[in-house]
Amino acid sequence: MRLFFLLTFLSLPALACPKLAGNYKICKSQTGQMPATYDFNVIQRDSSGTEIFHVMSVDEAGERTVDTFKADGKLYEQEMLDPYTGMKLFYSSLTKCTKDTLEIANKIMNEKLTITMFKQDGKLIQKITGRNLGKNVIDTITCE
Repeated sequence: MRLFFLLTFLSLPALACPKLAGNYKICKSQTGQMPATYDFNVIQRDSSGTEIFHVMSVDEAGERTVDTFKADGKLYEQEMLDPYTGMKLFYSSLTKCTKDTLEIANKIMNEKLTITMFKQDGKLIQKITGRNLGKNVIDTITCE
């Protein structure tokens, strides 16, 4: 029993979510594979011990997006309307915290995209890997 308590207690800090909340004026891609975004806002709150992240941004074309991620390690399946085709798309998302990062794993149709977020020197860093719109993506986006 004591060993279980120690293992549980010692593992809790590793699961703590990083503090990512902030208003970042511009986010730039290192490779150009992902579009630049402006007014990238992260609102972070605790809900019964689970961190909730509300992410709002405006891309180069002026399109505004709002996403909510619950960092509980559970798979959520949702439906969204493709703004370009008007088609209903089904996607799944799993969000969890590991050490000092927030990891978001998305799957839309047969394309998987993983975003790992963390703060470094006051900047929000997003490492993105997977497939987006039929193309392989390996990119780092820095938000200031």
